[in-house]
Parts: sequence; C-alpha cells; structure tokens
Amino acid sequence: MQISDFDRITVKQYFDLKDKSMYNFLIKYANIFTDSVNIFNIKPLHEFSFDKVRQVQVLLSNPTFFNLIKVFELTTDLKPANVFLDDFFRFINYVKYEIEVINNLEVEKLSGSSDTDIFNELGFFCQISELSGGNPALQKEIENTEYYRCFNELLYRKKKYDYQKSKLRKGK
Repeated sequence: MQISDFDRITVKQYFDLKDKSMYNFLIKYANIFTDSVNIFNIKPLHEFSFDKVRQVQVLLSNPTFFNLIKVFELTTDLKPANVFLDDFFRFINYVKYEIEVINNLEVEKLSGSSDTDIFNELGFFCQISELSGGNPALQKEIENTEYYRCFNELLYRKKKYDYQKSKLRKGK
C-alpha cells in the first residue's frame, strides 16, 4: 500500500474510525505526518505568555492524543475536529520543535542557578512567584507576560548571581 491509497481525513474522522492501526502507522512513520510545519502561522512560541508556554511544556511531557489536542487549542485558539489529520500532526511537530528549543535554552542558559532548580523541582508556579517577588497580586501579570521576557529576567538573575558568586570567591 502507498500513502496515496489512504483518504485524507480530519481529526474527527480519525476518532470515528473503528480500526486506526493503518493511520497510526502513518502518523508514526510517514513524512506527511512527521514533517514540522507552522501550517496555522502562529507567532513564535517564545512570544506567547509565560503561562501558555508552561502549559504546553507540561502537556507535551505526556503527549497523549488528548494532550496534543489541548496543545493545538492553546496555541491556535482553534478546535481541531475539522482539521486534516496530517495538518494537525505537522503543526504539533512544529510546536514540539519550538518547545524543544525553549527547553534546551533553559537548560543551557539557566543551568546551575537557583532559578533552574526551581524550574526542575517545583514547577512553574515557583518561577511565577520568584518573578513577582512573592507578591500574589502580580502573579497573574507575570503569567500573561511574554515567555521571552520572563526567560530573560531569569537569565539576568542567573548572570548576576554568577557574577556576585565569582566576585566573592576572588575576594576570599
């Protein structure tokens, strides 16, 4: 069989199928499903709110089909029911790639700081609390701030911490 032997179906039609095995195989291995394309022309993920990026990171850490649908809805503000299955997966692969870039930046740039420890151990609520200076009234504002602004603030704090730490070592 060839890919051309299969109908191009929507996400809803996929869910209605009794036997999904051939489409599951295509989803896993066929280029038409594994390509990474920003087919819905969303802005780069680092321009999304801090809260949305964190939600997408959490959902993609357990990529069930239900979680992928939530990722789609969060990033496009669309419902995926009538979206073609191949478009859905190419877009999800794009989002996964963008999140991988963000995750790698966090590890590379924030490793070894107390902020990174918060990233890894306690989740994003602690990051929001840290960025808001512990002021609950500011936490919603932080959640709605673009991710890149929050990341840059955490990076600044790490660099400042590293500088002060090295200065203390030299002073001893």
